[in-house]
Amino acid sequence: DLVYQAAVNRLVTFCGAEITCEKIDYKLLTEFIHHLKVDGLKINSISNYLRTIRAIYNKAIKYKLVDRASYPFYDISIKSQKTANRAISKADIKQLNSLPLEEDSPSWRALKYFILSFYFRGISFTDMAYLKDSNIINGRIHYERRKTHKIYNIKLVDPAEEIINNFHQLENEYLLPILPNNIIEDSLEAKRIIKQWIKTTNKYLKRLSLEINSKIAITTYCSRHSFATI
Repeated sequence: DLVYQAAVNRLVTFCGAEITCEKIDYKLLTEFIHHLKVDGLKINSISNYLRTIRAIYNKAIKYKLVDRASYPFYDISIKSQKTANRAISKADIKQLNSLPLEEDSPSWRALKYFILSFYFRGISFTDMAYLKDSNIINGRIHYERRKTHKIYNIKLVDPAEEIINNFHQLENEYLLPILPNNIIEDSLEAKRIIKQWIKTTNKYLKRLSLEINSKIAITTYCSRHSFATI
């Protein structure tokens, strides 16, 4: 599991070498927490790492790999913080769709990407950039989320299909004009291109937030929260 591996990697990097469960004690954990804070991690990120390491430790106890008496988490406070609301309302979505934007302008393109992501249940910009004709099967979008490897099967509604038709050109391998045909997928260059597109898209989405007097600065990430909320 990627979440487990990420937590283990963080701890191993902090320790400078692989360690056994017996060496994970209160002192090490408090120093690890301090290290993460110094690195600039937010409370929720630190909490996620600690919860994951605790889950691994609990499994080690279950499989008799470490003595329960050595359990180091009794006195470790694992706090979390309520995250800010990143969802916009259905009324905001309607307002965005009714804005008189010039076709193919940067603002128009940014909005289309946001709305398409919303129709695809908040698909990430990265996953959206990699969509191809082969992902469309019997009027549905099938794709594997790169971050979690979870499989999604989503109905391709008419407004989403219209957006794709506006963007897609037959000579392009990808449905959206974000990545070139010859890109090596998940390469540093591909990530750089997508990162720049996200930055530009967010710049124009934030401007559109002001036009509809949204209480939230709209970004590509808002589509996922907005779909879940609506």
